[in-house]
Amino acid sequence: MADILLLTVIGFLLGKNDFANMAHCLKKEFTNLQKFIPLKNGIPSHDTFSRVMRIVDPEELIFSICDWFGCLIPVNGSHLSIDGKGILAAAKKNRLENTPYIINVLETATKMVLMQLKVGDKTNEITTIPELLKYIDLNGATVTIDAIGTQKEIVSEILAKGGSFVLPVKENQPTLYTEVSLYMNDLIEDNNSAVQCYQDNCSDHGRIEVRKYYLIKDNSCITNKAFQRVNSIGKVWRKRSAIVYDAEGNVAKGTESIQSVYYISDRVLEVEEFACLVRDHWKVEDSLHWVLDNTFREDRSTSRKGYAVENISLMRKVAYNIIRIHEQKMPGQSIEYLIDELRYDLPAMMNYLCASI
Repeated sequence: MADILLLTVIGFLLGKNDFANMAHCLKKEFTNLQKFIPLKNGIPSHDTFSRVMRIVDPEELIFSICDWFGCLIPVNGSHLSIDGKGILAAAKKNRLENTPYIINVLETATKMVLMQLKVGDKTNEITTIPELLKYIDLNGATVTIDAIGTQKEIVSEILAKGGSFVLPVKENQPTLYTEVSLYMNDLIEDNNSAVQCYQDNCSDHGRIEVRKYYLIKDNSCITNKAFQRVNSIGKVWRKRSAIVYDAEGNVAKGTESIQSVYYISDRVLEVEEFACLVRDHWKVEDSLHWVLDNTFREDRSTSRKGYAVENISLMRKVAYNIIRIHEQKMPGQSIEYLIDELRYDLPAMMNYLCASI
C-alpha cells in the first residue's frame, strides 16, 4: 500500500496524469526506482492503481497525510485561504449528475495545501466548510473564504477554535449587506476621519486595475447577534480597464468595469493589512487551482468510482506540496522550472522526496 501511494506521487511528479501512462513510465524507470524503494512486487498495473484509489478510506488517508501537512506548515499567525474547486471531467455524462467539488485550505505565505474535504453528493459548501474547519488547528490563524462562507455557523466555528476571519458580505446575507454597505458609503461620502483609506494600482495582461480600500473599526451598524464579534468593516472599490491595441500599437478601444465588495472581520485591522488579506485570498486560485488544472490536468481527470475523486486529488496535492517545499529552497523560480527540474532528474527527485517525507 505504501509503495502504491508513493509511486502515485512520483508518477504525478514525473508529469503523468493518468494511471495508464503513469504505470508505463514507472516501469521504464524501475531500475532507478529500486535504488530508493525495494519494490519487491514490481510496478503495479494501471488497474491496480485505480482499484486502490477507489477503495481506500479517504478519511483515514486525509488524516494521515494532512497530519504531515500540518507538521510542515506553521499555522499560528498564518493566513488560511479556503475555496472550493470542481473537477469537471469527473462528472458523469448524465446532465443531472453534480460536478464533484473539493474544498481546499491554502496557507498563503508558503502556498502549501493544509487540508482538503470533498463536498458530499447531497450537501453543499455551506455545510461542508464547518466540517472541514473541525480538522484544522486555527489557533492564531486568519481565515478568508468567499461570500458563501459568510454564515453564522462558519463564523462560530472559526472563533471557537481560536481563529479570526475576514469575510465578504454580499446579497446572500441581505440584511447584513444593507447595514454594512449603507453605513460604509455614508461615512466615505462624509469624509469621516475614522475611515482609513489605502490605494494601489497594478497593470498586467493588458489590464489596468485601480483598487481603493476603506476600513473602519466599528460594528455599530450590525444588528444580527451572530456577527456581534465583528470589530472591523471594510470596503474594496475596484476599477478594471482592459486595453486593446491596434496593429500599430495605438490604443484601439477599452472596456471598463467597477465593482465594490464589503467585508467584515473580528480583528482590529489596519487598512494596509486588510488590503493584503483581501489580495492574498486569491492565491488559492492563482497558486493552487491554476497549477492543479494546468500542470496536473486535474480538470481532465475522469476517475469517479468509489473514493477515487478525493483520493487522487489528495495525491496530487502531496506532489504539489513537495514542489512548494522545493520552491522554498530555490526562491524566485517559476513553478514550471521547479517541476521540470524534478521531472528530468529522477535520482535528485527521489533524494529530495525522501528528505521531504
